[in-house]
Amino acid sequence: MSEGKKGLSEEVRAALQAVLGELYPVFIFYGLYAAVVFLYDGLQPFKPLPLGAANLIAFTTSPFSFVEATPPYSSSTTVGLYNNFLLVAVLMVFLAMYNLILSRSLKPFVALPSVFGAGVAGSYLVSLSIWILSKQPATGTSIIGFTVVAAIVVTTLADLISQLRLIVAGERSARTYLRAYAVLILFGVASLIALNSYIVGNPSFLLHLVGGAASGGVLVLWMLSRQ
Repeated sequence: MSEGKKGLSEEVRAALQAVLGELYPVFIFYGLYAAVVFLYDGLQPFKPLPLGAANLIAFTTSPFSFVEATPPYSSSTTVGLYNNFLLVAVLMVFLAMYNLILSRSLKPFVALPSVFGAGVAGSYLVSLSIWILSKQPATGTSIIGFTVVAAIVVTTLADLISQLRLIVAGERSARTYLRAYAVLILFGVASLIALNSYIVGNPSFLLHLVGGAASGGVLVLWMLSRQ
């Protein structure tokens, strides 16, 4: 093998490792969500479960629960699965790809594994709080989605500010302008998704905000612990 081909294969291998290193939380999310679906399906013959057991299962599975994707929590199962499963998975892939290709400002603060872990922790914190206050745990897959889209908004805003500083400083290359425009568009799209799907007109918008704040707190504490 020539040196050129060997160097290229090593670059490809390194690129694949980088992609998998960012994307593995997506596969975890898919796997756990599917496992929870099978769990609930397997429990159907035994329903209704004792209240304590039902609440414990609801809490344990709260970040990956398909229950909130079904009526009466969603207008239809199709809409619910889109908002609470497909959209979350797509946003996770988007954040991973953005970090790999465009982001320069906030790594590893908004790396997908960190954001996903914080979203799961925030979901559990909100579910436990609701359980204590109302005697029934909440489900919180959408909190993971809100945490991910909030991370996209924050990192694109930081990158946009970084690019604008380069422009103001006189580094006005075509590449800088194109990058600034690209990040601005992505920031706008992510902001609209956040507002439309998780805040405006959403009856659970307060839970999303509280869950996002909890996830952000977990993320900050994790970063401080690494200093």
